Amino acid sequence: KNPLTGLNFAGTGKLTTPMGAQLLRTAAVPTGKMVALDKNCALEMVTAGDLSLEYDKLIDQQLERAAITCTYGFAKIFTDASKVLTL
Repeated sequence: KNPLTGLNFAGTGKLTTPMGAQLLRTAAVPTGKMVALDKNCALEMVTAGDLSLEYDKLIDQQLERAAITCTYGFAKIFTDASKVLTL
């Protein structure tokens, strides 16, 4: 119902989706499936601890190594805010 849809498609090549949804293609989702997420309340990023830095020096070989570790994960806030749809 948006009168600018045809003009936007002609100028940018992008179609307007219902309710302004953003579509992303990825190989992580199997063929025939679609993942729908509400960006406001589907997932939260959880940080487990701070950034960890470890240094190691090998004096005889004149080497210095550093390892940087950070641990992150994702948790669902509301289960109904994310769905896997079969096409």
